[in-house]
Amino acid sequence: MSHAFLNERWQNAMESLNEQIELENPAESAVPGLAEGPLDWEQMWKHYATLYVRYISIFRDLELCYDEMVHPQKRRDVKAALKSVMSRLVMLKEQLKFFGFEGSRIEYVNLDDLVINLKLDPSDLEIPVPRYFREEDDQIKPSGAKDMYILSRCMKMNESNISVPQNEPLPKFVRPMDRAEAIRIIQRNERGRQGCLRAKLMRQCRLEEKKAASKAEYEAFDIKAATTALVVGHLDRSKTRAMRKREMDFIGMFPKKYDDGKSEAAKQSDENRLQRKKVQAFNERDFATKLQMLKSKVMESDGAEINDELWEERYNWYVSYKRLNKEYPKDWSGFYRKKHLESLTPEQQAAFLALEDKKDEEKGKKKKKGKKGKKEKKKGKKKKEKAAPSENAEVTLGAPVPELVDHMHESVQKYKQVWATLDETSNFEQTFDEGIARKTVRGLVRDEICPNVDVQLLAYLNNIVGSKGKKEKKGKKKGKKAKKKKEKKAGGEEGKKEEAKEGGEAKEAKKKKKPKAKKGKKGKTSKAKKPSAGEKAVKELLGDTPEEEKLMAMVQRLVKIGIIKKLVDPKPLSELVGDMNVLGSHQQQKLDTFNDPSMAQLRACVTVHGILPLGEQYVKDMQFKVPSVPPTNTMLLVGPKGTGKTLIAKAIAYHTNAIFMDMSPKNVAGKLEGKEAAAAMAWMSFEVAKHYSGHGKPTVMYIDEVEKVWFELPKGKKAKAENKDLPPSVMKYWRKYIEEGKGGLKPNKTTGLAPRVLIVGNTARPKYEFIMKDKELKSFFGKIFFTPIPDYATRLQIWKHYINRTGLDCTELSLNRKFSLSILAHASAGYSAGSIRAAVKLTLWDSKVKKLKKMLNAGRASCVTTNEFVSALSKVPFVFKGDYEKFVAFACKMNGEAKRRKAKNNPEASAGDGKKKKKKKKKK
Repeated sequence: MSHAFLNERWQNAMESLNEQIELENPAESAVPGLAEGPLDWEQMWKHYATLYVRYISIFRDLELCYDEMVHPQKRRDVKAALKSVMSRLVMLKEQLKFFGFEGSRIEYVNLDDLVINLKLDPSDLEIPVPRYFREEDDQIKPSGAKDMYILSRCMKMNESNISVPQNEPLPKFVRPMDRAEAIRIIQRNERGRQGCLRAKLMRQCRLEEKKAASKAEYEAFDIKAATTALVVGHLDRSKTRAMRKREMDFIGMFPKKYDDGKSEAAKQSDENRLQRKKVQAFNERDFATKLQMLKSKVMESDGAEINDELWEERYNWYVSYKRLNKEYPKDWSGFYRKKHLESLTPEQQAAFLALEDKKDEEKGKKKKKGKKGKKEKKKGKKKKEKAAPSENAEVTLGAPVPELVDHMHESVQKYKQVWATLDETSNFEQTFDEGIARKTVRGLVRDEICPNVDVQLLAYLNNIVGSKGKKEKKGKKKGKKAKKKKEKKAGGEEGKKEEAKEGGEAKEAKKKKKPKAKKGKKGKTSKAKKPSAGEKAVKELLGDTPEEEKLMAMVQRLVKIGIIKKLVDPKPLSELVGDMNVLGSHQQQKLDTFNDPSMAQLRACVTVHGILPLGEQYVKDMQFKVPSVPPTNTMLLVGPKGTGKTLIAKAIAYHTNAIFMDMSPKNVAGKLEGKEAAAAMAWMSFEVAKHYSGHGKPTVMYIDEVEKVWFELPKGKKAKAENKDLPPSVMKYWRKYIEEGKGGLKPNKTTGLAPRVLIVGNTARPKYEFIMKDKELKSFFGKIFFTPIPDYATRLQIWKHYINRTGLDCTELSLNRKFSLSILAHASAGYSAGSIRAAVKLTLWDSKVKKLKKMLNAGRASCVTTNEFVSALSKVPFVFKGDYEKFVAFACKMNGEAKRRKAKNNPEASAGDGKKKKKKKKKK
């Protein structure tokens, strides 16, 4: 792509972003229906859906520009805009869920009507995964380099334990059988074999009889003419095929492919992108070195001037503060507060001051509550916990948070002031601009000098104030105090020294004295927080390990046990093949049926709620700052086997370059010997994940077969575990400590950074043999996604995708009349994508693919038929209708669709249920 094309895309993105900022101005909200009494749901839906689609197009443009641009300064400004757009996209997705059809809060949004009205292509709604999540390590801090080395070293030492093959082996098709059944199968096959031989023999006999009858005809037959006709016909047919192939190649119907299955155009595109990446890396290194040189130059030339400016600015504020408040300030917090207020608009200033007033009121309430007993304190804690943002919180209406709008506005203004008017005719190679760099460097130098100026000026002013204060005190001390001074002077120098010593000893004693502990009701001293069970178990496990080596010891244990794993040959999210359902809203509104989500909707949900917050720290932090967007720390995938649940979990880790922890019952079986072992494992896992998140490395915690962890035993029955190494009692503790660990995923108090940790659950048996704890499961997993069996259109794409992956081309195979993709898509109804993949592998093994390639290259038609794939389908797992209905019922129950239908069909019954619940509460 040319530089001009990328600049144009960036310009379009900034112009459309400016339009969105004007629409979403918090002061003058353009949301229809907010100011006009009752909400008009259709208007609200259209408004937010249109915003969502527009932000997707902006996001796509900015992601492309950041990936392809080579100008280092442009890329920094594009990335700043990209972060804010990602955050707004996550918020809009939640608000769209709030305005679902008839109040149903399903995660999957049907936008097909809007796509038709806006005259867009369904592919325009595809949300791309930012490629810099995986390619760049700029989020990893220099302080975490040692910890990253520890992780990589431990994983290299234990490669045999940590490797997870992404391509899962084919399912075992052999079912258990007794001896009599096996003998019956062998006898049946033997009878069939003998029947085939008998039929062959009879066919040969009939052919011999025909030959004998037509012997006279063969004698009169001209062999030379027949041979010539046969050869000429073969040559003509091969020439025709070659001509057709050349024509198709010219049109682009049969693009030339290489051994890896890529076309020539795709190969050329990859080479161009690789070249651009090399230029990007070179320009970034050159910019970093030149920036340091420029910084030193600016420090030498303008350092003294900047120092004087900062000194004068702070001194003037110091003097004005004394005049207004009649006392000297102790620090510069008031100065920075005033500076921040000056940078805000009048409306933003009012909002900022209102927030400060609220905080002061809360502090006053806390002081009053502190005087009361412990019971009131406990109640206050409970209230705080409820106020904290949770994954199942309600979504508030209105415009985005002002902080986010400010960031978007800054990026637009910077583009208008700097890049829109810049003449780049002489900068064809797109190297850095020195004029812009000098402005940024001046700001960096200013920020570097600021802390020194603050410390030096405060010390200087305190010195002056202290000396003035002493003189004033000396002037006031007369009369009785003057006599005491004379007596002290008469004591001589020795008396002074003794007093100084006594004074110094008294000060030291005061410092050493510990503050008295507060007493409760019964006079007991208040103790520090008790360490958790997991922390105690880890302390006992690690023993006398030094504090510096504890992280390495924990990582080593997790790697040896097999909880931390390395993904081998991971696949991207695009392997979840399928397009958008263009009749989704029609089926929802007219038929009122539960629609299986399309693969495009599933990919969008996983990208928005899983990959974007996990891959970018700014998006994750913004989720905790905004009450309307509950933070996504957990995700549950529900669906039959082979529908792509494990692929999604591994794709999230692949795209975000995250640590992959396998905490599944099958993986942990035999390693959790009891309560203490479960506590230690869970605590170590979450502690390591939070530590690495603080240094810029996210973590994905994968729990397969969650039904074995969140379960409840039937009353009056003993549980028989499927695995002897995995008793239900241990799983109870494992669940308890995982829930405790999830509760600790809150922003760090010192850094303010939210932990980038995502817990992904997976279940293929929602109706487990033990009663499953649906309420606890729903409260733990904030997002629940249903992975359905593919429909006809998706199956057609899946068959084509897996056949093309073998190196063959479906268009060439379809030249054979006995092969039809449409028939295969119809015949494979009820089969998952995993079963279709297995059927393709069973039919097209490596040696067969090589033979078919030779045949096609020679100009002959392929011999592959539809019947071969159908016979392979009969050997792979099939999802029956009754089993699939259980999955749908479970998904409807978890996402609230069943409740909505019940209320719609029986409104009186649903109202009665609400009254009964209220009565029960009153009785309690």
